[in-house]
Amino acid sequence: SDFVRMKDLESIGGIYLDTDAFALRSFETFRYFDFTLAFDNIVNADVTMPKRLNNGVLISAPNASFLKVWSKEYAQFNPNSFDYDSSVVPYRLATQHPDLVNIEMSRLSPISYSFQTSVLAEAITCGILTRTDSIGVGVINDSFITKSLLDSNDFNAIWHPRWNPKIKGHTFDGSRPNEFMYSQVMKKYVLHLTMSQVRGICMLRKNLNDPEDLKKMPSLLGRVFRLALWGRDDYPYTALAHASNDEKLTIWKNCRQHLGMHATPDVDDMSRQQYVQSRDDYYVL
Repeated sequence: SDFVRMKDLESIGGIYLDTDAFALRSFETFRYFDFTLAFDNIVNADVTMPKRLNNGVLISAPNASFLKVWSKEYAQFNPNSFDYDSSVVPYRLATQHPDLVNIEMSRLSPISYSFQTSVLAEAITCGILTRTDSIGVGVINDSFITKSLLDSNDFNAIWHPRWNPKIKGHTFDGSRPNEFMYSQVMKKYVLHLTMSQVRGICMLRKNLNDPEDLKKMPSLLGRVFRLALWGRDDYPYTALAHASNDEKLTIWKNCRQHLGMHATPDVDDMSRQQYVQSRDDYYVL
């Protein structure tokens, strides 16, 4: 599929998105470049690992020169790696031909349910979308929520629990809405939620095939899905913002449980075990 998407873009140009990539705004700004792809920021912190680019979001003019160079490399395709030619090779080529490609370090980069971005992924999936003001936290008036995802007047923070090592569990006690996290996420042009199907560690073990599923997500991602499906978002943010910490934690836990986040690994699927982390390691990231 990697090679097919490249040849189609080389032929007609356009935009390729993985099925777990959700556009937040127009890609018009990238049309000034012949070819664009994103830095892959989700790999392990091991410095000996090769740097990578991510081919889940590709933006190309017809007959882009970088695609021609990249396609030739597939003559030496490595069948022992599912991502060497699609991720490691283009990074090497980009260092050799920097004038042929635009590399986006953040705006198109993926957010993974594992590795360094795992806390962020969980926060945008089940964290509470809210707004703060000078009086307190969680101040929202549902009647004024717009129909636009990108209207910054509605929300300005994501409220998610912290991990308490003493109780080996999550708690909203001592946590506050995170305005910085929200501001950084909203700078993105796409939410690319990679590894959302890797068994044992992440979200979406359950297919979202019922509109009722979306009602269990108090989050930014839930808002994205609801606006995409219905063109409106009727989630009761105000009630949740003013709920007790225990009530918030229940909603958050129900969201995670319903989506199958970080469920027990499949013991017979050893090919996936390299991605599985302990719960303590997960929250050190």
